[in-house]
Amino acid sequence: MYDNIAHVSDDELAAHWQITFVPPGIFRCVRQARQYASATEAESVLATMNARLPVVRHTLGIMLDARFTPAPTQDPNIDAVIIRYRKKLFEGFAAAAILVKTAAGTMQVWKQAKQDGVVYRVFNREDAVMEYLCRALEPGFVHD
Repeated sequence: MYDNIAHVSDDELAAHWQITFVPPGIFRCVRQARQYASATEAESVLATMNARLPVVRHTLGIMLDARFTPAPTQDPNIDAVIIRYRKKLFEGFAAAAILVKTAAGTMQVWKQAKQDGVVYRVFNREDAVMEYLCRALEPGFVHD
């Protein structure tokens, strides 16, 4: 379904997302403030991002930093693309967390998680996210 999507360059991806790997096995994905110009751009950027993340994820964690996410668009086509990729980006990771700025952001993320059937933790401090993900990647960690 996603194989025939045109991928974007590193610079174009970086305009929307910064992706870094943090030992012991955490992908830190920080949303930049730039809005997607179209559904086509959103699709290309998110397909590229998903392709840059590893296929085998069961021993890794992911943190999505949504603190700088631009306001929602008024374009339902862009929203549909984002909804389609939201779950795909988190699939298969041993542990996942989202970093938000406000209580309203927390509520929105919980609602989206319920809609998507995805399990992740929501935090408002990056140090708390990293502490949780590091613990969650330790052998024997029990997710509650």
